[in-house]
Amino acid sequence: HNHNDVGQFLVYLDGEPVLIDPGVEVYTAKTFGSDRYALWTMQSAYHNLPIVNGCLQEAGRDFKALAVHYQASEDRAELSLQLEDAYPQAAGIARWLRKIALCRTGAFVEIIDDFQLKRPQNNVCFNYLTPLAPTIESPSCVLLSGGARPVRLVFAGVKLEPACEEIALTDQRLILAWGEKIYRLQLAGEVKDAGSCSLKVEPL
Repeated sequence: HNHNDVGQFLVYLDGEPVLIDPGVEVYTAKTFGSDRYALWTMQSAYHNLPIVNGCLQEAGRDFKALAVHYQASEDRAELSLQLEDAYPQAAGIARWLRKIALCRTGAFVEIIDDFQLKRPQNNVCFNYLTPLAPTIESPSCVLLSGGARPVRLVFAGVKLEPACEEIALTDQRLILAWGEKIYRLQLAGEVKDAGSCSLKVEPL
């Protein structure tokens, strides 16, 4: 009864959603059948997770996080976990460490992905779901607007190109949660066998 979403995270600002999990559609027989993971809301491609070499995370107990650690102080709370076993062998991932941190003193959230691939070149695509309207200001900066306060997303690390997809919602349960549409921001490109990508989420 899971979603394929190992390493998923949510970001809220002043009680309002910024980066989201779309949730689940109205239940049907398909929700609990052999085609469950054909539903887009169940797939890692529609969570705040990477697609690696065209591969999504897969279902089952073998596809899980490793080395999960949490630590917190007055200044910072951080969760780290390794994602490589959540993906099939075809993804070609040797190691993928994700760190998700709330920086209390600076009032921002930071997500750092540090990875090593088994191939010298591979296609990587980071996905981020949001109900806020995105404006691509540069390859390293996206502005999200429509909430109580605008939010800036700042990217660093491997060179990737941003793109935005509008997702029209037709399911009544999702419309009740998000309205008629959400957005999927994607950062994609071909990377070498190792690298890192960071995302800083900061209110303006």
